[in-house]
Amino acid sequence: MVIYRNYKQTKKTSHQIAIIEKLVGMAMPTRPDFYDIAISLMIECGELETGITDYFCTDKDLINPQIEVCRSISMEAGAVIFSLWSEGVFLIDRWLNIKKSLSILKQMQLPEQITLNVPEGFVFYGLYPEVYLEATSEFIKEMKPEKTLVIGLRSIGTVLSALIGAHLQSVGCVVKTLTVRPRGHPFNRFLVLDEKIKNMIRQSTGYYVIIADEGPGLSGSSIGGTLSAVKSLNVPSNRTVIFPSWLPSGERFISENARVLWNDYKKYTGSFENQWILNGKLERNLQKRLVYEISAGMWRSRFITEPSDFPPVHPHHERRKFMLVDNSEEKKNRWIAKFVGLGKYGASNVERAQKLAEMGFTPSVDQLCNGFAVMPFVEGNVLKASDLDESLIDFVKKYLLFIQKTMGASLQVSYDQMFEMIYTNVKEGMGENWCRCLEKFTPETSSLYEEVAVAIDGRMMPHDFLKTGDRFVKVDHIEHHSDQFFHGVQNICWDIAGFFVEFELDRRKREHFLENFTSIDSFVNKRQQFFNIAYLAFRLGYVSLAADSLKGEPDAGRFEKLRKKYCTMLKNELTEL
Repeated sequence: MVIYRNYKQTKKTSHQIAIIEKLVGMAMPTRPDFYDIAISLMIECGELETGITDYFCTDKDLINPQIEVCRSISMEAGAVIFSLWSEGVFLIDRWLNIKKSLSILKQMQLPEQITLNVPEGFVFYGLYPEVYLEATSEFIKEMKPEKTLVIGLRSIGTVLSALIGAHLQSVGCVVKTLTVRPRGHPFNRFLVLDEKIKNMIRQSTGYYVIIADEGPGLSGSSIGGTLSAVKSLNVPSNRTVIFPSWLPSGERFISENARVLWNDYKKYTGSFENQWILNGKLERNLQKRLVYEISAGMWRSRFITEPSDFPPVHPHHERRKFMLVDNSEEKKNRWIAKFVGLGKYGASNVERAQKLAEMGFTPSVDQLCNGFAVMPFVEGNVLKASDLDESLIDFVKKYLLFIQKTMGASLQVSYDQMFEMIYTNVKEGMGENWCRCLEKFTPETSSLYEEVAVAIDGRMMPHDFLKTGDRFVKVDHIEHHSDQFFHGVQNICWDIAGFFVEFELDRRKREHFLENFTSIDSFVNKRQQFFNIAYLAFRLGYVSLAADSLKGEPDAGRFEKLRKKYCTMLKNELTEL
C-alpha cells in the first residue's frame, strides 16, 4: 500500500545560504524567541550540508573540501544550541564562525541547486534535538569516552551528529564526525563508502563509533546497513553505539539484518518528557500551566462521551498535544498546544492557520513557541457523520471556497505518482481485477488533475468539526497539506472528496454542493470523480496498514470497519467510470 511520500524540494544553493546568513544576522539573545531562531539556524545549516553532500555523493559517500566546510558550519550551530540549552550561554564566537565559514563556502565551486529532504522528525513526529543531548550525557557518564567518531545518517542525522559532537567536544573528547546516506531498497539499505571514509573508520582504534539517526523505522534497515558497514571495517560491537530516537525490541523489523544486529549493540536515548515537561521548560516558555496530554488519541475520552463513537487513531500518527491553562489565578482560560513543526516548517503552517482563523473558520493561534502552536480551547460538540445538515454543508462550502481562492500552492505529487498510488492500493486492497477500471482514465484526466493546486485542509473527518452554539469550527486544520502522507498540496477536489466520503453525502447533495464551485472551476464536475477515487484509494491504503499494525488493539477493529466502508465506496466509484 502507498500512503507516504518522499517530501523533497529543490532550492538554489545561494538561496539556502542567504537564509542562513539572515538568521546569523539575528544574533540578539535578549529576544524571547532567540532559542527558536537558533534552532532554525541549526536546521537550515543541516539542510545546506545535506543538500551539498548529496550533490557530491551521488554514487558513494565521500569527503571533499566543500563537504568539510559544510560539516564545520553544522558543528558550530550544534555548539551554539548545546551551550544555550545546557548552560544558558550564547557563544557569539561560534555564531560568528558560521558567518566566516559561509564566506569561505561561497568562494568554492558549488552546485547551482540542491535537493533538500525534509527533516521528518523535526517536522512531522515531534522529535526534539535536545533529547540527543540527554542521550549524550548518559553516554559520557557511563563510557567516559576520550575519542569518538560520530556518524550521522542523512538527512536528519546531519543535525543530530553535529549536536552530539558538540556536546562531546565540550567535555574534552576528541571528535571526528561525518555523515552517510544509506542506499538501496527501503527494506535492505546499505552504505557505499569511498576509501577515505573507510580508512577513517578503520583507523578509529580506541574510538567509540556513534551512529545517530531519527529511526529506527519499520524496517530498521538504515541503521542495520550502517552497523554492517562499520562491522565490516573491523570496529568491534563493544565500541559501536547507537543513538536512536526510541528503543523497540527489534523483533518486528522487516529487515532480517536489522533484527540480527539490533540487540548486539548498546543504545542511548533521551526523552521529550525529561527535557521539556518534567523540568517545567515548556510551561515556562509557553507561560501557561500544562494540565494533561491529549496526544495519541487520548483526546477522545476527554471530549467524546461514548467509546462506541470514538474514531480510530493510530497513536504514531498524531501530533503531540497538551491541554493548558493560564498561570494567572484571575484567568482560567484553557488552551491547546499542538506540535506543528520546528523552524520554518512550523512558522509556515501557522501563517496559513492564521488566515483561516481571521475568517472565523478555525481557532486563532495565540503563539508559536518551541514548535507548538497554542490555540484557545473551543467548547463544543464533536460531530458525527449523522450530524450532517444544510447549515454544516453551507459552512464547509464557504470554508473550502476560501481555501480554493486564497491558498494557492505548488503541486507536490504528479499525476503519474497519483495514478501509481491508486493502482497499487486498488490492487492490494481489492484485487487486480478492479484495476481494469482504471484504464478508463484518459489524457484529459491527467491535465485536469494537474491544474490549480492549493494548500488543502487534508482532514475532512466528522470528528474534526465542532458545533459550538449556533456555529461550526474546523479543528485539526493546520498541517495536513504539508505532512508526511501521500497527498500533500492538491486540488480542492481532494477536500471535497473527503467531505463527500466521510459525511456520506448522497448523489443529490454532492451535485448541489459542486454547483458552488463551477463559477471558479468550470471543470470541477469532470475533475471530482477522479479525486473521489484517489481519496478512497489513499484512505483504503491508510486504514489497511493501520489495522494490520495495531492487531489486538481496539483501534484495529475500528480501522477494519473503515476498510470495509472504503472498499464498498471505492467499488461503487470504479463501477461508475
